[in-house]
Amino acid sequence: MAFPGDLSNFPFFPLRFNKDAQAVDQGEEQALKTWLQSQGPVELIVFSHGWNNDEQDALALYQHMFASFRSVLNQNHVPAMNGRNIAVAGVLWPSKKFADEENIPGGAAGAVAVDPLADAFAGAEAAGDPAILARLKELTDKEELTLPEQDEAVGLLRQLLATLPASSEEGSANVQAAANDGGTFSNDVFVQQLVGEGTMPGSDASEGGAAGLFSNPMGDLTDAVRKGLNLFTFYAMRERAGIIGAQALNPLLARISALANVRIHLIGHSFGARLVTAAAAASGLFHPSSMTLLQAAFSHYGFSTLYDGHSNGAFRNLLLEQRIKGPVLITHTPNDHAVGWAYPIAARLRSIIASSIDGGPNDPFGGLGRNGAQKTPQAISKQLLASGSAGYTFPAAGGVLNLESTPFVNGHSGITNDAVAYAILSAMV
Repeated sequence: MAFPGDLSNFPFFPLRFNKDAQAVDQGEEQALKTWLQSQGPVELIVFSHGWNNDEQDALALYQHMFASFRSVLNQNHVPAMNGRNIAVAGVLWPSKKFADEENIPGGAAGAVAVDPLADAFAGAEAAGDPAILARLKELTDKEELTLPEQDEAVGLLRQLLATLPASSEEGSANVQAAANDGGTFSNDVFVQQLVGEGTMPGSDASEGGAAGLFSNPMGDLTDAVRKGLNLFTFYAMRERAGIIGAQALNPLLARISALANVRIHLIGHSFGARLVTAAAAASGLFHPSSMTLLQAAFSHYGFSTLYDGHSNGAFRNLLLEQRIKGPVLITHTPNDHAVGWAYPIAARLRSIIASSIDGGPNDPFGGLGRNGAQKTPQAISKQLLASGSAGYTFPAAGGVLNLESTPFVNGHSGITNDAVAYAILSAMV
């Protein structure tokens, strides 16, 4: 691949996986193992990007992050890491549609699309029904639509959303149920909830179609389709991250951990946080020395005990069984609108059926990257510290440190700075 074999003088090894959780090139694992076997003790950082950028963007994320690592080490802010042999394995997974000119897309969810609707269609191609997407694109490309065509477009969008991988913890079950329940409420009500608008003057849900909604037909329809396709892609990629983590990265790291001279540290950003968490939770065949979840895009109840009175979080056993030898760090901030954007939509769609929520710590569908680990007895909360400050006291194995990161993380992708690097390196000691 066209990328230097180091990041700020840290040896770098790509680990690429396809959408079916298979290695793109078996030689990549072998290259890493061969290098590790030639070394003394190694601190191996395994980093996974999240959603929405291509391979080059993911590599840029890694490059910027490890420039911050180098800066912290050069300033001797973590003296215990002096002389440690640190290497990086960068996971690259298809978190969006394959681009013709790229080997594999990845992403940190940071790019601004030139054409948001085209970008939404491109993302949905990785998981949506091609025939439905093609017809929906044909309709949205028109300058004007008849009322039956408007209804058809909304119906096609609902067909797509009805196929979401459902998870009651993270809201997709709400979307799936609302999309399927065409007998109870009309297309115009569905779109009103999807785009977050109240009933428009003159609208009448009893008409049973889109006639009451589209006072601005193409603008309203375009917004609904864009948000719906992004939501569809959000949940589909969330599911893919878990599968690749459990079925591809987990066995690879189990093989790597058999080498006596390596300590593994997991880092995941966005959906990459779900990927590395799923890898650690899938079996007890390897035990990472630390795990850091940067603006994680999965449920803030992921590690919880009885979050609703009778259910535990999906990854609760990771803490109970002390799969991580050291601490679990979680950065979170209300600045992260990307983590929370899907949950209010899921709430509005659910409100057609049952209830409503707001995205904060008490929101049953809230995200780790916004709120930190909730209803998790092993979690303690502190502020993310500037590099060179007094340092951290970490919880024991099986413990979680929620790091309120607002002073240093200005959004979902604002993670490549010395303060974040300082926290991770401190946890690696």
